Amino acid sequence: MTFETVALICACFGLVASLIWNRALLIGLRRQAVALRESEDRCARLVRSAHSSIEEVKRKNEELRSLHNACCAVASSLDLDAVLRELHSAIRGMMDASTFYVALYNEQSGEIKFQYIVDNDKAVESFVINISDCRGFTPGIIKTRKPVFVRDRLADPSSMPAGAVLGGYQDSDTPRSIIGIPLVVDNRVVGVLSVQSPNYCYSEDDLRILTAISTQAAMAIENARLCEELKRKNEALQQREEELRKVNEALDRELVELSRLHRITQELAVTDPVTGLYNYRYFQEHLTQEIERAQRYRRVLSLIMVDIDDFKIYNDTHGHQAGDAVLRAVARLIARSVRGTDIVARYGGEEFVVILIETEKKYAVEVAEKIRSRIASYRFPNEETQPSGILTVSVGVATYPDDAKTKFDLINAADMAMYRSKKEGRNRVYWA
Repeated sequence: MTFETVALICACFGLVASLIWNRALLIGLRRQAVALRESEDRCARLVRSAHSSIEEVKRKNEELRSLHNACCAVASSLDLDAVLRELHSAIRGMMDASTFYVALYNEQSGEIKFQYIVDNDKAVESFVINISDCRGFTPGIIKTRKPVFVRDRLADPSSMPAGAVLGGYQDSDTPRSIIGIPLVVDNRVVGVLSVQSPNYCYSEDDLRILTAISTQAAMAIENARLCEELKRKNEALQQREEELRKVNEALDRELVELSRLHRITQELAVTDPVTGLYNYRYFQEHLTQEIERAQRYRRVLSLIMVDIDDFKIYNDTHGHQAGDAVLRAVARLIARSVRGTDIVARYGGEEFVVILIETEKKYAVEVAEKIRSRIASYRFPNEETQPSGILTVSVGVATYPDDAKTKFDLINAADMAMYRSKKEGRNRVYWA
C-alpha cells in the first residue's frame, strides 16, 4: 500500500467523521430548535393565560364595583319606591332588565303585591294576588325559597316555568331567559325579584350577581317597608292622638259644665230660693261644725235670731209678692251688716239667723243693734200700713258657751231672747 493510498484512506475517514459530526450537530440544533419552539409556545400560552386572568380580574373588579354601587344605591334610602327604582337602575347597568319586577310578600295575610313592575321598559300598575289562589312563577319561588333560572327557552322550551310571562308580552315577545330570586330576611321570604329578557340569554354570572344583590336588596326593601309601616302607624297614632285630644277637650268642656251644674245644684241645695241666703239645712249643718270647732279650740261664737215684726199683716195686706220683696230686702240689709266670714241664713218664714264666728256677746249685741237700726231706717214700700207705721224687726242674741253648751240650747236661747224683744214692744234687741 502506497503512501498516497494511505493518505486517501485517512482523508476519507476524516470526511466521514466530519459528516458524522456535522450530522450530530445538526440533530442537536434541530432538537434545540424544537425545544425553543416549545418554550415559545409555552410562553405564548402563559401570556394568553395571563391576559385572560387580567381580563377576568378586571371583570371581577368591575362586577364587585357594580355590586358595591348597587348595594349602596338600594341602601341609600328608606323610601320604598326610591329603593326599588335605584335597584332597577343598578341591575340595568349590569344586564338586560327591560322587564323587571319586585313582588312583596305578606306572610300573615298571604298577599303578594307586585310593588314595582316594568314590562318592556314600560311601567305597569301594581296589583295584588293571594298565594293560596295561584300556583304561578312568583308563588312557586316563595314556597320553595329557591331561585329559578331559565338560560334559554328556545333551546329548552320545557324549562319555562308556569306564570313566568308578564301580561304585556305578545307571543313573539315571550321572555327567552328568566331569573327569579327569593328575597330573604331573617330566614323569612319577604318577596321575589325577577328579570326577564326576550332576546338576551342570562348566564351563571348574572344569576350569581342577582343572588348577591338580592341579599342587600331584601334588607333594604324590608327596612323601607318597615319604615313606611312605622310612618303609617305614626300617622295613625298622631291622628288618634288628635282625635283623643279633641275628645279630651270635649270631655273637659263637659266636665266644666258638669262642675258648674254641680256647683249650682249644691248651691241650690243649701240656698233659700226667695232670699238667696243659706237655707235652714245649711244653717243646722254649719252651726254643728262651728260649735264642734269652738269646743275643740275653746273659742266662743254667738247666734243672732231676727224676726220681722207683724209680717203677716204686711203679707196679708199687700200680697205674697210684696212680702217676698220685703224678705229679700231684709236679707240684703242683714248680709251688709255682718262680716264676710259670718253665716247668714233664712231660718223659716220671716225669721233669719246669723252665726257670728269667734264673737263674744258684747260685739254680737252691737252687730244685732246695727241690723235692727238699718232695717228700721230703711224705707220699705207701703210700710206705713204697719201697726207702728214702719217695718221693723225684733232681735235676740245668745253666745256659746256662756248661754248654752249645745246647739239646741243655743238656738233656744237666741229664740227666747228674740221673743222677749217682741214681748217688750218689738223693734229692739235682747240677749240671753
